[in-house]
Amino acid sequence: MSFTSDTCNVMKGARDGVIAKLRSVQPKILDVYCICHLVNLCLKSAVKSLPLKVDDLLIDIYYHFRNSVNRMTSLHKFAEFCCVQYKCVLKHCQTRWLSLGRAIDRIIDMWDPLLSYFTSHRDVDKPGKVKTIFTLLNKPSTKLWLLFLSNVLPVFDKFNLLFQRSSTSTIHRIRGESWRLLKTALGFFIKPIVIRTNSDDLTNLNLKDPSLHLPDEDVFVGDNTVALFVDLCENEGAELDNIYQGAVTFYQRFISKQLQKFDFESDILDIFSFLDPVKCQQARSDIFDRIYQTLPLSFDTTKVKLEHREFVSDNGINCTSDDAVSFWVSMLIVKSPMGEHKYEKLATLALTLLSIQTSNADCERVFSHVRRIKSEFR
Repeated sequence: MSFTSDTCNVMKGARDGVIAKLRSVQPKILDVYCICHLVNLCLKSAVKSLPLKVDDLLIDIYYHFRNSVNRMTSLHKFAEFCCVQYKCVLKHCQTRWLSLGRAIDRIIDMWDPLLSYFTSHRDVDKPGKVKTIFTLLNKPSTKLWLLFLSNVLPVFDKFNLLFQRSSTSTIHRIRGESWRLLKTALGFFIKPIVIRTNSDDLTNLNLKDPSLHLPDEDVFVGDNTVALFVDLCENEGAELDNIYQGAVTFYQRFISKQLQKFDFESDILDIFSFLDPVKCQQARSDIFDRIYQTLPLSFDTTKVKLEHREFVSDNGINCTSDDAVSFWVSMLIVKSPMGEHKYEKLATLALTLLSIQTSNADCERVFSHVRRIKSEFR
């Protein structure tokens, strides 16, 4: 019924990609992009817009200490000297969605010991990785950019965690959460009145129009980033990158990529919204015709619509659950006074749609959850 993968040509190629070969057999197969992978691609593009090569710095530091007991012992001594609790440097892997923020936070936690270590390293004046790392750590703007990322990355990590780690299916939340992420990113540098006025057409905003931007002091970079920026400007007189303009460029790059890769007008995502327990009783009955026409599913639309008409006016249904699978399994066993299952066809269709994965790591988790919930309701 559906296929989920990353965005490489091998998978998505129009002629020879896996999805093209699948569609030659089943034209209606649903192509669901891995939502976590898409956000990661957008974020990587935004990070590359910064004047600091963040990935290179994190990887170089990690591999300097990797497999060297002597170097780690030396860093441990510098941590004691700086009165900082020693923590191992974490590896950042560019293909892992949640590693960047953790690796950055660890470098910030160990900033003073790391700077002291590389300052006193015997190879600090020789061409090579040690000198490169020392030069970057000793540059005032480096910590500024790491602090900025430390403050902003949790927003994107939270989005990915929802779709990667949630214990239940989240296909019905893609549309709403994608819009929420877009609004959040816009709110970091665009005036609130602009976002409210254009709430129905945010995809067509001119992101580079300075009249839409917040003043520098209101652009979100994080309080600790602002404090360090002010301190460096006042006390050291150092030449610093414009942290606010850099942040705006970061947000613009992310949003541009998001608008390019996300299909905010997707009809299929609108269809899936009826699976949300909070919205299910407000869905129109013609949504089932759209499902039948769009997806390779075989079901009796007349019976589903008949059950749906009774379902939308049923005051006995508790539509407040966050777990869509549990909700629809509970609907599966609701019986009429005659002992018949009232919403068997409707609930079966909903559970079938909820089996569609939203990320590459999602498939087995969703099926396991459905099996567990069904066993609990037996």
